[in-house]
Amino acid sequence: MDQAAVVVRKQATKTGAQSPRVVSKSRIYGYLRVSTGDQDLDSQKVGIVDYSTKHDLSVTKYFEDTASGAVPASERTLGKELLPILRPNDVLIVAEISRLGRSLLDVLGTLKTLAEKKVRVHVVKNGFVLDESLNSRIITTVLGLTAEIERELLSLRVREGQTRARAAGKRIGRPKGSGGYSKLDKFAEQIKAHAAKGITKLNLARIYECDWITMNRWLSRHGVKIRKGAAR
Repeated sequence: MDQAAVVVRKQATKTGAQSPRVVSKSRIYGYLRVSTGDQDLDSQKVGIVDYSTKHDLSVTKYFEDTASGAVPASERTLGKELLPILRPNDVLIVAEISRLGRSLLDVLGTLKTLAEKKVRVHVVKNGFVLDESLNSRIITTVLGLTAEIERELLSLRVREGQTRARAAGKRIGRPKGSGGYSKLDKFAEQIKAHAAKGITKLNLARIYECDWITMNRWLSRHGVKIRKGAAR
């Protein structure tokens, strides 16, 4: 049975005085993630323990993830074991916000899920709490704008690279007459699942380490459509 914990949050008023404590029972989880076995989960845990002690939070259980950086959050322990059990008023503590995904868009998708579940997220490194407050909405908006800029810059770099390649006489794309096999075929079911969730072609290309043109051609050949609006 999960251990109930008491979460106490203080919010300073404009005059500097502190408002009365708001107390609610919650389950508190710590999430640790590294992409390789060479990185240290213990250092993240120490940071979470120090933070929890300082803020009167008692962690109910820790979840650990060690997986390749190419694996999206939905296919990690985070997406398969932790997110499904979270409920309103639960608390999730992470060492850094980047631990919630392999890319900024992956992080935003995880934060969206947590917000829908009304789970408060404490980020040790930055010292902020993501909940339903105005500050949290501002932070999430800024992250969203950053993700949009990142998408546009990546797309621009791809186009510029293709232009330079053509100018140098290089052929872009698969040679004519090549077989129908693609390295993406072995990821067919995963790609279709991501597409159904609204993951963009550009980000699918990033996940499966190919260029946008290759991903777009594969999706067209297999009749896979990106579900509009699902990833927002």
